Amino acid sequence: MKKTLGNLQDTKEFARDIAETVARFHVDGARVIALKGDLGAGKTTFSKMLGAVIGVKESIQSPTFVLMKFYDISFGHFKKMIHIDAYRIENDEEILHLGFDKILEDKENLVLVEWPEKIENLIPENALEIVFTHIDEDTREVHVK
Repeated sequence: MKKTLGNLQDTKEFARDIAETVARFHVDGARVIALKGDLGAGKTTFSKMLGAVIGVKESIQSPTFVLMKFYDISFGHFKKMIHIDAYRIENDEEILHLGFDKILEDKENLVLVEWPEKIENLIPENALEIVFTHIDEDTREVHVK
């Protein structure tokens, strides 16, 4: 599925569609959404909108320097949204040291991973992949795989 996002309302509606999709389909372990795209392509903006849609109360900021942030939610069967920015990860061991394998085991976790290509060997095959492309200042294209 391809979609063009021209403003924040479009992004919020897209986030709502993705939330409904992940709530419908259960997988073994955590549900992972892999967010790909260049810097400024809209990955963090989407994460903020998805968090708002599923009930995150805190302000969502990019976890670039802390690598991962945990948010309590009550959405479908999910109890935690975990937002990971793997941009600074240099090898799989770094993220495993932070408990990533345990995070993936818990079916109550909804995990958003920015820069999943940095830890591609650890991303589950059943992850929902969203590729963000920067078109211009206000427009992004998303492709869901």
